Parts: sequence; structure tokens; C-alpha cells
Amino acid sequence: MHQANQSSFTDPHIIQLFDRYATYNGSDPYRAPATLNMIAHLENNIGAFFPAKGMYHIADSLYRLATHMGVQFNFKTGIEEILIRDKQAVGLRTSSGEDIPFDNIVSDVDAKQVATRLLKNHPLKNRLQKASLSSSALIFYWGIKNNSRIWTCTISSFQQIIPKNSGRYSGIKE
Repeated sequence: MHQANQSSFTDPHIIQLFDRYATYNGSDPYRAPATLNMIAHLENNIGAFFPAKGMYHIADSLYRLATHMGVQFNFKTGIEEILIRDKQAVGLRTSSGEDIPFDNIVSDVDAKQVATRLLKNHPLKNRLQKASLSSSALIFYWGIKNNSRIWTCTISSFQQIIPKNSGRYSGIKE
């Protein structure tokens, strides 16, 4: 993405502006594909859309639809392990020691945390544990008139998050 922005623009501030769109989904502009430049197009040319009843209404609507379709939610239940049989998730072990079978398991937890804390016997565990963490952004459109400061997307700013010895930035130039 950064390379494409560098070839399209000469002003370093404009390059930084377009590089920041990678952080919307936790990506690093120095490693992300240029396809993510579509985010800027969608946001600036098509616009941002908001639910009429607020962001929470999306979660509430999904919950109501899922329960209507027979999905079972178990809130305030600690999970100790995702149970695996023949490389397939088949259930959950709760913090009380109860094993509950499930046809499907959905988690909103970071994949690396799932691997580290919940997968005891799965072939992807080692691969997920070695995965690099990413950054992310939370964007608010408040309609406030001011001179916003744009975070500078530089290799050094990403190296503050990701160790320099990770090898992720070898051969990449700012």
C-alpha cells in the first residue's frame, strides 16, 4: 500500500494520509496490499453510513435475529477451552468444568488469544501463537470543525509497536 501511495503522490503528508487507511482494519501500510486504498475511495466518494438507531442497534439486531433462528448465547460464562476432535471444534469447556457440545463456535476474541488460551489440541495452535500482532484504529465522525492531526504512518512508528528484530521491515524504504 505504501509503495503504491508513494508512486501516486509526491507530498509526504498526502502519502501519510493515505497510508493511515491501512490501520482501519489493523493493517500495516508498509505490508498491506494496495487494494486497501479502496477504503479512502469508499469513505470520501461514497460516504460513511451510520445506523439510524446507533451502532449498538447492529449488535442488538444480530442478537435478536440469531435467537429467533435458535442460536444459543451463554453470557457471563467463563470458557476454559475449545474442545477439538479430529481437527474440528466440537464444543466448549466452561470454567465450572462443564463440557457443552456445539455445532458451531463463534469468537470475537483476537485469534492469537484464542490460540494461546483456549486451544489445547489443535494443529493451528503453533501457527496462530507465532502470528504477529497488529494495530488498529477507532474512527469517530463527529462533525467537528477543527484542524485534525493525522498520525504519521512511518516505519519507525510501526517499529515502536512491532520489534525491530522481527524482520518485517527488511528492504522496505520510507
